[in-house]
Amino acid sequence: MKFKNGFSFVYGDRKITGNDLLPAGEGVKSALFGNLKVTRKNEKYAGGVYTVNTFENTGDGETALLSEIADTDGVIAFPEGFHAPGRGFLQQPKVILKSYRGSNCDEIEYSAIEHELHFGEELVFAPVGGRSCETTAPYFELSVGESGVIFGVGWTGRWKASFRMTEAGVSFRAGLDGAEFYLKPGEKVRTVSLLAVEYEKGSDAGHNAFRRAMRERCVLGKGDRPPYGRVNAMTWGAMKSATMLEHIKGITENDLGFECFFIDAGWYGHSTQYSKNEHEGDWGQHTGSWNVNTRDHPDGLKEVSEAAHQAGLEMLLWVEPERARRGTDWVKEHPEVMIDIGRDDLLVDLGDPKANKMVFEMLFGHIETLKLDCYRQDFNFDPLPYWQSRDTEGRRGITEILYINGLYKLWDALLERFPKLYIDNCSSGGRRNDIEMLARALPLWRSDYQCFFNADPDVTQAQNTAVSSLFPYSATGINGAMDDVYEIRSCYGSALSEHNWWWTEENPVVKTPTMDILRALVKEYKKARPYFNRDFYPLTAWSLSKKEWCVWQYHDPEKDEGVLMTFRREKSPVAKASLLRSGLTEGDYAFEDSLTGESFVLSDKEIGKGGVTVSLPEKRSSKVIFYHKK
Repeated sequence: MKFKNGFSFVYGDRKITGNDLLPAGEGVKSALFGNLKVTRKNEKYAGGVYTVNTFENTGDGETALLSEIADTDGVIAFPEGFHAPGRGFLQQPKVILKSYRGSNCDEIEYSAIEHELHFGEELVFAPVGGRSCETTAPYFELSVGESGVIFGVGWTGRWKASFRMTEAGVSFRAGLDGAEFYLKPGEKVRTVSLLAVEYEKGSDAGHNAFRRAMRERCVLGKGDRPPYGRVNAMTWGAMKSATMLEHIKGITENDLGFECFFIDAGWYGHSTQYSKNEHEGDWGQHTGSWNVNTRDHPDGLKEVSEAAHQAGLEMLLWVEPERARRGTDWVKEHPEVMIDIGRDDLLVDLGDPKANKMVFEMLFGHIETLKLDCYRQDFNFDPLPYWQSRDTEGRRGITEILYINGLYKLWDALLERFPKLYIDNCSSGGRRNDIEMLARALPLWRSDYQCFFNADPDVTQAQNTAVSSLFPYSATGINGAMDDVYEIRSCYGSALSEHNWWWTEENPVVKTPTMDILRALVKEYKKARPYFNRDFYPLTAWSLSKKEWCVWQYHDPEKDEGVLMTFRREKSPVAKASLLRSGLTEGDYAFEDSLTGESFVLSDKEIGKGGVTVSLPEKRSSKVIFYHKK
């Protein structure tokens, strides 16, 4: 299937269609409509095309009204010889549209929903609440047989996308939901971007091309930044500095292989109550007072940072700079940059240059002082009613547009100022994982489902199966016992965050037999980690059934090697499985069990005929098998 990507908008009383005015093709093209300058940028990434529009007022007066902005207004043409179903032709392959659920802290996050399109039918998608991945994620796949197109919509707010079957193909529109505004003199805004990847050789090939394009756009692995996340020891921010120092000492003395000391929420503000975990104390009421709380951290966490770096650990700090609780420092000192709709939470207006500068300077101070290697930005409420409250006549949607532009400006400024810094994108888990945020960051905690201490590892496997078909970089955390090999392996991703032992004062790091298991798994994980941003093949379908197996293959096509991860769930009656492989070339391959060292060699012909046989005699068990071309 071929995708012709155009755009359209209404300017005053004139409908503008940019398909011919600013034709597709790599590069930057502009057109002028009075005092309105429209610029369209096209960039190629690993077989995909990224497109974004910019609107700028170059004159001394206001522009006319912009409305019905469709940054993508194009057609996906049917394969040659194909006719739209329902128009009197013989039976044709089905036209399938896959949409993806968003993040809602539940068991089915990011799983695909399959729709069969029919002639004249239109399907419309949009998130709720103003966060780009809440309820519905901005990713789609349209396919007929073995050919198709995969789309990623780029806007960290309220996007809208629609698909409609026609005789010529499927029309696809994506843009801002309900925006209608004029631009003031000097205003310049970018709007909704799109990453589109066409494929002809099956869905797996398409998804891997999409993953490569996403990887190519991401800042990870560029310049001085690491190519993936770290093995993180997560620590509650209100834990006393003295205890944090003991934890760092225990990590070092036990040679656990951890790489980053991860300080989560609770470290800030003026609370006089001790919060031994996130469920106690009033720490949450201080979001918006971004001083280090000296009750728990007398020297402002400097000693902890120094000890972590001396131990060879990186340093990560959680901040939520877009939200401020009523009565906190920022609300009292800077009310003019707050959006207040009468609730206890206020929104820091990142579209206001003064607010943007204030947030940057606060973050700059902590990154410089604590020598942060990773900055974790969280965002835990829905901004849409706040944005809407600020819009005025003729400026509907402009508050959101300026805000999202300000968010990108903030992150781009941090990444430019600190060339080694990488950002952890968190928003109540994974509620802002659109292509723009993933180009700038790595979600270390892609779902808040893993916050629960009884989180089911089979759900984690299902989430990983869904997410990995789209994202080359994503991660989650471990909540179970540290000798639970099955659970820990279920959490393998672009990073690995341990969330249990280090979390409270009651869990000191002591030497136990469990440490030997943890140490071996961290070593195994580090060996597997470089493959997790390469090609991904789900060798079993997405499923939450306890009777199934779950199997993934990550393959590096450049090195012709990879890893098989296999899980037999607790009610599966099957003790042995023959796994088909993908991505392998002609020749012999050596396979090795990661922990037992058991090895065997198979030719590509043997693998093609009978697959790779894996035995898991025990229920609720797993194997990690590395392979390489001999």
